Amino acid sequence: MATTSTLTGATGATGATGATGATGATGASGLSAVTGATGATGATGATGAATTAGSYSPALANALLGARDAIKGPITSNGLIPPNQKQNSPENLSRWSLAIREMTILHELQSHLSVVPQMAQNADADDQGGVTLHHVETTAGSHGLNLSTAPVASFVRPSNGFLSVQTKRVNFDADLRADRMDEILTQTGYPTPFFNLIAGMHPGQKRHTHELVGITQSVVSSIVLSIKHVLAVPRPDTFSHQIQPAIPTPGHGTLPSGHAAENFAVAVVLAHLLKDRAVDGSLANMLLRQAARIAANRTVAGVHFPIDSVAGAMLGIAMGQYLVGRAEQTLCIREARFQVTADDSAGEGFDFSARDYLIEDLQNKEPENPDIANAVTFGSAVTMTEGSESPFSWLWKSARAEWA
Repeated sequence: MATTSTLTGATGATGATGATGATGATGASGLSAVTGATGATGATGATGAATTAGSYSPALANALLGARDAIKGPITSNGLIPPNQKQNSPENLSRWSLAIREMTILHELQSHLSVVPQMAQNADADDQGGVTLHHVETTAGSHGLNLSTAPVASFVRPSNGFLSVQTKRVNFDADLRADRMDEILTQTGYPTPFFNLIAGMHPGQKRHTHELVGITQSVVSSIVLSIKHVLAVPRPDTFSHQIQPAIPTPGHGTLPSGHAAENFAVAVVLAHLLKDRAVDGSLANMLLRQAARIAANRTVAGVHFPIDSVAGAMLGIAMGQYLVGRAEQTLCIREARFQVTADDSAGEGFDFSARDYLIEDLQNKEPENPDIANAVTFGSAVTMTEGSESPFSWLWKSARAEWA
């Protein structure tokens, strides 16, 4: 499948000043070499030539040199006066190229997020290790930096026994492959077009909204890969040679599902961004159902267990709410906790359904579905100090203005 980044539809053109402008496309592989299908359209991949002012052919470079020598005249003291740009001001972001702005915003977001492993006391145990994602605040103190943290989400690795039984569910869902193959193949990267149609996000009219979606996908993808690395949960096809996935199995761990996390985060962010457009919740519900269907298709394809999508959806909702809090500078965190408490034998009946994820999930309700309740709980709310405007909050305001 040919894919393009959600952010960089016009980025390749940035280098088009010279004959080599087309090289902007060479960065389009993004994170695909690392994340397999999960990040095939990684928003940070298309920087390519867009990080420069343009690429010149030797002939054009020599022609420009000759033209300068012919027209510049003697040097004078009456130089130009550049505009005064405030230091560390988010307003400067509008001056930067898309790729530079993207990297600036991603760094600012990721600098406040830390993935901390909690290893099992028994090194041979397959179900005791865990990991916690923390929000980190740093403030200057008289003796250095002061740190304050709050957990955003935590995970305990499910047992191999539970996953082995879940393999039967993966095999059962394989019967849907013929009906969903077009969806499966077109959703291997970031499936932004599936959200575009729901929200009416024309790339030319809603460029900052697309940038917001791409940033959301990138930061969540980065967090997911770090958590997968710590948990190191094997994929379904390692439990049974009969799974035979419909697409190549990614080479990294299976839990949490990156597709579930990334797309639920996008659904939550868009639901908050467009909350004035469908006050009855219908738009938000459709966005969440789309995220759930994309996640479920990964089980149909044979590359994820249903429990992976439960964990990914939990992380996506938590991260979506976290990003909205960062954007609106009113951050209140309620830790989302994932740990399977059911017996291993429950794995066969434990499923993931779009019907279980509706607008109410944006309120962090305790889950009513018994399967989800056996895996997802919430901690007490922690309010962090209201922060100053950041690069991400600038992007949020710019996106909101597109829908006014």
